[in-house]
Amino acid sequence: MLKYWLGVLSLISVTAYSQPVAIDDASMAQVVGRDGIALQIELDLNAQGDSSKTATLNNDMKPLASLNGCVGTGTATTEGNPCRFAFEAANHTYNGGEWLVFKDAYASLRIFTLLLDGSTLGSANSNTAYFDPTRFQSATGSCLLPVGCASATAMNGLNALIFSYPAVATSYSPSTGLSSGYTSMQMGLDIGRMSMEFGATGYNYDANTNGFLGIKMADNNGPMAGIAVQGKAFVYGF
Repeated sequence: MLKYWLGVLSLISVTAYSQPVAIDDASMAQVVGRDGIALQIELDLNAQGDSSKTATLNNDMKPLASLNGCVGTGTATTEGNPCRFAFEAANHTYNGGEWLVFKDAYASLRIFTLLLDGSTLGSANSNTAYFDPTRFQSATGSCLLPVGCASATAMNGLNALIFSYPAVATSYSPSTGLSSGYTSMQMGLDIGRMSMEFGATGYNYDANTNGFLGIKMADNNGPMAGIAVQGKAFVYGF
């Protein structure tokens, strides 16, 4: 089961009319974001999400109750443990198919306060060691940008999307193993075991009740690991 939730808060300049009015291209070009857009994203796999839908770290990732807690074993023909996902090996047809099955599996990804804004690159733009003008050229070598591709400074006036995370204060105590302030993102992953299953519907089997590998992603604060990210990324050239 895969679900996602996306919250968007947008503050834009608008004009109220008593009746719907068509807007021409010139007018549309003057509409700009006043304060940008704030994004909050949650992606859950076989997991119960954050019902509050607020930008706080609740550390409450857990398997869906409707899927039997993602634990236990079944038989070769039943969904004894439905919390799983699998990859089928291409061109391997032994007994109808070979599958690498991830069992007792559930995960969550949450991104808080990802800010989206628009601007121009500005005069601070300059060449770096990673500047490659060929990225803005056609297959025949023609520049695709109206300002030219010779240097980064020629692109100062180009429109750009700005993705940014606000700065956060973080701390970590080696003595207790506890951290705080890592609130930009949360990632949690729990895979109880992995095994090979065979058959056309091997993704749904639990004949091999043993496992050769398990994976868990968390930290000492709870079942999810917190990540601190700060800074800006400019997307341009479109």
